Amino acid sequence: MLTVLAIIGAIAMITLPFLIKARFKSDMTACLAYEKRITQGLEARKNEKGDYPDSLQILKDENYLPMKMPVCPSNNASYEGTYQVSDDKDAYTLSCPGIHFRLLNVKEGYPQYTSVSGLNLGEK
Repeated sequence: MLTVLAIIGAIAMITLPFLIKARFKSDMTACLAYEKRITQGLEARKNEKGDYPDSLQILKDENYLPMKMPVCPSNNASYEGTYQVSDDKDAYTLSCPGIHFRLLNVKEGYPQYTSVSGLNLGEK
């Protein structure tokens, strides 16, 4: 009986890091999808109104985001705090507020979208 428990414990110790990393990868994939959806709303608004909004809530209020305001799945943080728009409202940066970077060899605050260069995964 003790041998069986030792074997199960050893298997758990071996597989747990892989399961945790898989969870972070799936969270990052969801985060990329949310960021892409937000940037599509930003670009649609820019095409119609000529500039980017001061906040992401404006996208929701003006129905450029048909869903509720997304949050990063890794820590439920809002993208609102990482959205920055230039003074002339002609460029923006949207960063991930999550904690994916801890296990995925990614810089903090990434993935990141900008109106100038598009997607940046922030790989180290």
